[in-house]
Amino acid sequence: MWGLKYVLKGERAAQPRVPFGSEPQRPLKPEYVNPFIKAAHYVLQDMLGDGINRGSVDVQDIAYLPDDVTVLIGMTGDLQGVVLYGMSSRSAKNMVGAMMGEVLPVLNEMVESGVAEIGNIIAGQATIELEKMGYNCRISPPSVLLGRGYMISTVNIKGLHVPLETSQGKLRIYVALREATPRPFECSNRELA
Repeated sequence: MWGLKYVLKGERAAQPRVPFGSEPQRPLKPEYVNPFIKAAHYVLQDMLGDGINRGSVDVQDIAYLPDDVTVLIGMTGDLQGVVLYGMSSRSAKNMVGAMMGEVLPVLNEMVESGVAEIGNIIAGQATIELEKMGYNCRISPPSVLLGRGYMISTVNIKGLHVPLETSQGKLRIYVALREATPRPFECSNRELA
């Protein structure tokens, strides 16, 4: 069964299936990350009305989430993986409060909804840029994780960490994406005969 060749869509070569988690690690291409940096800069500057400073970008294994609040958005299609937006609870309250024009003293459902929307807008804008580059991608609705130390597995995908600083606090973006493995057509036994 492992040596069986599959007919694939388009011109891509057939790939044998390998057990889940045993695929070789594929490098993360900068072209996948740049749309997220560009979108974050545009969205945060528009929402917060001030300058954004970017720290140095580095490759990280995303295992434990170090931030109080993390927005997780999955990506499928030509690229697959996750994008995470992490921040302190203070930064979350400050950013959402600045968007709403009021002080938000506690981390409540309003703040959770606001940070989820910030992550969703950035990911949506980045997806538009990826589409222009020829990558057809879909994003999942955002999930908000509260508390530090959650364990996240991005099975065989290295992540790029992009730290951003605003007047309202720091935001960390983790992008862990790879090109999707070509999938074979599903067919019945009759079609193989």
